[in-house]
Amino acid sequence: MNKGSRIFSRPRVKAFFQDMLTYEEKDIEPIADLLKALHWHYAAKVLEATQVVAGTPGLYPVFVTSFKCAPIPASSTTSSGSARAPQALPRAAAGRS
Repeated sequence: MNKGSRIFSRPRVKAFFQDMLTYEEKDIEPIADLLKALHWHYAAKVLEATQVVAGTPGLYPVFVTSFKCAPIPASSTTSSGSARAPQALPRAAAGRS
């Protein structure tokens, strides 16, 4: 089930999928070396979209996934070793690029 579209379907929030973006090579030039170093095609596509959106006034990149295949960072565990829920970024930090 795709809950991502439901999360952003509230009034006044327009959501776009990354494949709805149009851009040229020059738009992703700042991260070209990083893209070449990646082994995963779709990870590169996500980063390309993020670069384009981050450089577009009024758009904000948001990554929504239901996959839990990434390792849990040590800072995300409690002293007993169990996982903690991720914390949201403070508003000021979330807007920095």
